[in-house]
Amino acid sequence: MESKLCGEFDCAIVSLDAKFRGEPGTFMLKIIISNDLPVTWGREVWGEAKEAGKFRLWRSGDWQYAYAERNGVRLIESVGEMDTGIMFVIRTTTETL
Repeated sequence: MESKLCGEFDCAIVSLDAKFRGEPGTFMLKIIISNDLPVTWGREVWGEAKEAGKFRLWRSGDWQYAYAERNGVRLIESVGEMDTGIMFVIRTTTETL
């Protein structure tokens, strides 16, 4: 990603689809960012659950592999065949709690 304010950075997001007072939305559980400035900006200005870490994505044809780690611990890892031609997206939908 690139931001005019924060420059270039990579990120990985773990989120849940949610409803609040009947309105659908997304709740961000974990946001791993590869640059300190967007981590600080996101925490201080927006109150987001951002943490500094490393994210990598490899693509070969329809196959994609991605991981995110923090302090050398791999927190997210995924591999799969994507036929949509879009960036790596994993979404699991469950009924409203």
